[in-house]
Amino acid sequence: MQEFEITIEETVTGSFKVVANSNKEAIKIAVEKYKNGEFVNEPGEIEERRVASLDATGHLNAWENF
Repeated sequence: MQEFEITIEETVTGSFKVVANSNKEAIKIAVEKYKNGEFVNEPGEIEERRVASLDATGHLNAWENF
């Protein structure tokens, strides 16, 4: 038997309404709100899931979508 370190990665998306004078300003506001914890992608919609493993020798196996 071998031990493996498993990494699972998810891409989660969410949509939020922002009132602004321009697209650039809307993105700036959204990023600020995200950093301040006002916009949170949870539970959100999972767009992608993938998994990879690292074996005892340090070899990273390829990412696999699931």
